[in-house]
Amino acid sequence: MRSAQVYRWQIPMDAGVVLRDRRLKTRDGLYVCLRDGEREGWGEISPLPGFSSETWEEAQTALLTWGE
Repeated sequence: MRSAQVYRWQIPMDAGVVLRDRRLKTRDGLYVCLRDGEREGWGEISPLPGFSSETWEEAQTALLTWGE
């Protein structure tokens, strides 16, 4: 892998979506772009509170640790 870029995103949930008795005010995530020469691949990380085993912060920390 030659380069990696991470982009954070946040989408407001105006209606306040309720998931498992928890009101979700924003949807947070990361886009990851990996490049090697002319090849490029994209991925997305966006743990859903109450459904994912890790929090958004844990996922971000794991990604940054992996990138070191």
